[in-house]
Amino acid sequence: MKSRIAANKVLVDSNTIENNLMIERDDNGRVRRMVCITDLQVEPSSTSFYNGLITTDIDLSKREIGVSVLDLVSDALVLGYEGRLLLWQNLSLSEFRIKEETKVIEI
Repeated sequence: MKSRIAANKVLVDSNTIENNLMIERDDNGRVRRMVCITDLQVEPSSTSFYNGLITTDIDLSKREIGVSVLDLVSDALVLGYEGRLLLWQNLSLSEFRIKEETKVIEI
């Protein structure tokens, strides 16, 4: 069963941030489609929308207050990506810096 997730910010790579990007994964967790939901006529059913920033897997031991998440990303979010996806909440969305109240969950 495929899953669809979206967030107000998605970090595609360290230089590319997309707004309202939907990520569709197959049964094995492999990214099979990415599309901006604001460009769609209708949002696909069963899309879980999150507030925050979605990134590819990051070594969370390097997470420190004041560090920019952009500096921690090493894998780009591309079709075929099979790694973990992380949701960063309570993050400074203007500079993407980690704050004391920042939470990270795997989605």
